[in-house]
Parts: sequence; structure tokens; C-alpha cells
Amino acid sequence: MRELRWAIKSSFLSYVVQSGQHLVEGDPPPVEANNITVFRFPLDSTTSDEKVARFTGEARISAHGGMLNIRLCNPWLEIGNGARLTVESWSPGASASTRTPIAEIQKPTSLAPAFESGSDERLEVVLAREAVDIFDGVYPTGTVLDPLLIVDVATAV
Repeated sequence: MRELRWAIKSSFLSYVVQSGQHLVEGDPPPVEANNITVFRFPLDSTTSDEKVARFTGEARISAHGGMLNIRLCNPWLEIGNGARLTVESWSPGASASTRTPIAEIQKPTSLAPAFESGSDERLEVVLAREAVDIFDGVYPTGTVLDPLLIVDVATAV
């Protein structure tokens, strides 16, 4: 079984935790690695051409009495015209979700190596233009985020 693991931006999560009353949780529950919260998203499916990998799960981050409230759900890795990570997102008052690019993958080639049994893959990413508002404009387009890790759950720590 493969899974996407992502700490989003560890300095951001450290800030949230240090802010006092906060919520950092996920479904499935995140893991701690080197005192960093890492969100987990199990692989759901891939397209036959290995250009899209769909993961399931949710990361929730909240602080400052709810003024900071981030919810990232069901990420997809997409390689085609560029490469990116998209998530389901909701606008206030919306009844349905939309897919929003959150991160641009650096030096994309193919997702195929990421899904070979027993191998782990590290993908370097930067903040997508469309996701700047998710972080309330604090981070500009192109901000380096923590890498995406695609791991074999059987061998992952």
C-alpha cells in the first residue's frame, strides 16, 4: 500500500502549535517525524497512463479562535501540462467542493517510479499561485514547501 506524506510547511505548523490553542489533525491521523507533524493520505487510485494519482484523507489546521482555518482534502498528484498537487477545497457558503492547485511539483517527469513496490519517492514542491489565499497571503507564490513523500506503508517509519 502506498501513501502520500506531507508536512505542508513545517515552520508554519510549528507556528500554529506555538500559537497556543490550536488544532492540527488529520484523517487518517498524522504521524510525528523528528518533532514535525506529517499528514498521511493513502493512495486511492492512479490513471492507466500514470499521469494522475488520487489520494484520500484530510488535514485540518486551526488556530487563533478559528480565524486560521485550513482544510486540505483528497489530494491528487497530476502530471501533464506542468505538474501539481491539487486538493478539494470549499469556499464559504459553497455547497460543493472544487479542486484547487496547492503546490507545483519541481522537475516532474513521471509518477511511475513513485508507485514501484518497495521504493519511496521525494518530490520537491513550491506554493502554487492559486493557494496563496489558503495561507492568508503570508507566503507568496513559489514559496518552498516541505517535500511530498510517496512511501510504501509496509516499510515506512
